[in-house]
Amino acid sequence: MLIWIVQYKGSNNRVILQMCNGRAPPFGLTCLHTKRNAHNHLILGMSMSMKQRLMLKEIQRTGWVRAGVPKSESVAAHSWGMAMLAMKFCPKHLNRERVLEMCLIHDLAEIIVGDLTPMDDTSTKMEDEEAAMNVLAPEWLSIFQEYECGQTPESKFVKQMDKLDMKYTAENYQNIYGLDLQEFIDSADDYLSDIDF
Repeated sequence: MLIWIVQYKGSNNRVILQMCNGRAPPFGLTCLHTKRNAHNHLILGMSMSMKQRLMLKEIQRTGWVRAGVPKSESVAAHSWGMAMLAMKFCPKHLNRERVLEMCLIHDLAEIIVGDLTPMDDTSTKMEDEEAAMNVLAPEWLSIFQEYECGQTPESKFVKQMDKLDMKYTAENYQNIYGLDLQEFIDSADDYLSDIDF
């Protein structure tokens, strides 16, 4: 039996990856990878798993697209920005390695779920993202859950880096493109009001 990984555009033009069984990929879909062997319990092996995770580089941040930013960053670029900020601002008492891991994987589920904003229906977001993480990277699920719960000092700090990266990116886009992105800056400032960066 063949297992196909296919890519297509879903609602809101989100890139969706899906595994399908069959002799050929479903009509009209782009085949990213196939595998034929008896080890299907490994899904597609480590190589395909990492390739799938790297698709985060291809998903644009929805908020910037909706705001009209011509060349908006990818979700992976946002995660990298957070990691850079965390390296600069991480307090000594926090577990720096855990902080950086959280920065890099906190949005990984968006490969499957998409980059949802407050304007989207987020009623099933948490369960959808947990299911996606179980498919994409079950070994990192606990890091993802720690971030989402936001109870540890590391997760609270990473959430601050999330907002700080959004603020700095909005300011950069305002300067580059002359757009009014004050709502993004204000949203970040509200969250970061007690912190001096």
